[in-house]
Amino acid sequence: MSILPNCMKISVLAKPGSKKNGVEENGDGVWVVRVRVRAADGKANDAIREVLADHFGCRAREVEIISGFKSHHKIVEIPNNLLQ
Repeated sequence: MSILPNCMKISVLAKPGSKKNGVEENGDGVWVVRVRVRAADGKANDAIREVLADHFGCRAREVEIISGFKSHHKIVEIPNNLLQ
């Protein structure tokens, strides 16, 4: 786990087991990420990375969960150039 200087950290509220995948930013700077996968064996975390990568137009391997691996509240690192 490396925190790169050219990356931006975002706060994520995970909603595993949702009816459909999706990403939206709520008013206070937290990104709500809905994934269909249930939270078991890290599968929801993998799905969150994939959904965020699709939303920001990057690869899932470029999206890194920094903290909150077993929590609904996560800190995720995204390349800076994708947030502009």
